[in-house]
Amino acid sequence: MKRIPVGVLDAFPGRVFNLHPALLRHYRGSAPIIGMVEEGTANQCGGVTRHLVSEGFDEGPIVARQACPRSLARDEFEWRLQIAGAAANLAGAEISAFLRGERDVEPQPAGSGSYRKLASHEAHLGPLLSLAALENRLRNFGVHHVHRWVSTSGRIIAVIGFSAVLGARPHQPDRRGLLGIDVDLADCRVLLRRRTAVFQIGRNIARLRALMRASRRSASFQ
Repeated sequence: MKRIPVGVLDAFPGRVFNLHPALLRHYRGSAPIIGMVEEGTANQCGGVTRHLVSEGFDEGPIVARQACPRSLARDEFEWRLQIAGAAANLAGAEISAFLRGERDVEPQPAGSGSYRKLASHEAHLGPLLSLAALENRLRNFGVHHVHRWVSTSGRIIAVIGFSAVLGARPHQPDRRGLLGIDVDLADCRVLLRRRTAVFQIGRNIARLRALMRASRRSASFQ
């Protein structure tokens, strides 16, 4: 799942393709979806790109693109299903048209666009985050996302949201309760909501509803 050897590319010139879950030239790399959500650009850059594979990561000429703005989906599950559907579309008709010589490619100019990989501090929530950064991340990822809080001691707790500001940062250990956990952020102490069975049931229902809506849309096109 890393770089394809040059020998393979040379053996199949202009015939090795990749489906990338972002609108290239933006968000090349291994974490485009997380990067878009984190930075609030999922409406502008959300989608799928079919491109020829080159020696550089996600830098090959673009064959086709399909936009999937996040604002057109009800939740994160529906958005990811729309991305999957776009990938299926591009894997079929667009590839066939390209191989028949009916599609031109769009070169990606050297030095353009952006590259995104997941930094270590972005994989979890922790005490280095400010309150503003915490609220922004929770808002961007949506109500069904499960986050990991990692304390300075390395303990990991699944959390789903933010309940209240408890005051100035007292520099005390995390205090875990049945439904929440008191933690220090960089600029204050807050109460985070822990994942519960009720939340998980609601999350599963939302995922099932997204699948059902996608199934109905697929049936209507057949």
